[in-house]
Amino acid sequence: MKSMLIAVAGTAGTGKSTFLLSGARWALGQGNRAAIACVPVSEADGYPNEEGVLVKSFSDYNWNPRKDQYKATGFNRLLDWLEMMETPQYKDVVFVGIDTMSATSELAEHECLSMEGVGDPSELDYGRGYIGTTRQMRYLMDVLNRLCYKHGKFVVCSFHVEMKEMEGIGNAVSVKDMKSGQDASGERLERLKFEEKLQPILQGQNKYRSEIRGKYSLWLEASCSMKRNVIKYTMSSVPSIASINKSRVELTPPEGAGDGWNKEIPNSFEVLVRAIEPQTP
Repeated sequence: MKSMLIAVAGTAGTGKSTFLLSGARWALGQGNRAAIACVPVSEADGYPNEEGVLVKSFSDYNWNPRKDQYKATGFNRLLDWLEMMETPQYKDVVFVGIDTMSATSELAEHECLSMEGVGDPSELDYGRGYIGTTRQMRYLMDVLNRLCYKHGKFVVCSFHVEMKEMEGIGNAVSVKDMKSGQDASGERLERLKFEEKLQPILQGQNKYRSEIRGKYSLWLEASCSMKRNVIKYTMSSVPSIASINKSRVELTPPEGAGDGWNKEIPNSFEVLVRAIEPQTP
């Protein structure tokens, strides 16, 4: 079947890492291998040591601007590791995960600032501290696209989320708040406030968040609920809180789902594959 670039978004504890682990085990079940990059390092604690599942952690231990220490190597090591998955030696790695994609942008920011010897992007003129991070994140997405569409691997990235006002979305109302400007007398000016949407987080100070929403073929929302003291973890392509993330793929309803199906599936990559397989050659 056709490979795909998939994003999994959700708050902490809703099963994002569990979903990536199920993808790794799906690959093992196909007689292949899987690779999962963990950022931050603590994400690796959720992955057992299993033969055929390559788990690698990435961090900037020597990044400490408070003590004028600006050494950052995590982002380039992540890129090198992912590009290694493009080589013939790793042809049987058919599932690649990044847990979390949200934290990779902070490594990218460190990489850019380390070359200038500063700890905050605002310390650089002409927006260089922000532009450099965006450029690095675009390069990371280029690597992920190659892994998926050139080398035929499933690529799944997890994201933390937050509610954020989205300009131009929904019905705007006129308000005076902390985001409003001030006139000469210091009086708050009115501004248009738009609806808040659930959006993926990219750590650090960068503008790439506005681009990331359209980079994946499918966005899934991870969620959990409790019924009769049993926790149920699910994935849905229809977020419970409206999102403008762009998905190009629709899930196929299971047999007997009926018209009331809410596009919710169990937290299982194998189930997801069955839900998208009829649509892909």
